Amino acid sequence: MRRRPLLRPVVRPRGAPLLRGALVGGAAYAAGRSSARAARREQDQEEAIADLQAQQQQQSAAAPSPAPAQSPLPPAKAKLLGI
Repeated sequence: MRRRPLLRPVVRPRGAPLLRGALVGGAAYAAGRSSARAARREQDQEEAIADLQAQQQQQSAAAPSPAPAQSPLPPAKAKLLGI
């Protein structure tokens, strides 16, 4: 019967893989944070545009339409001139 050789415990250097993991994790965190900020900025901008459009619609609805301009000429002369 053959005996299996005893397995040695795996020894890993601690510094480099730990730093690499921290670097990858930090980069992912920064990227996520940046995209969240960009999304929030875009959402705020869209809300501001919607608010301005609503204000413009309210102002245009509240403003009365101007009366048609009258010609300073008497109606007979305006008819002759084609105004």
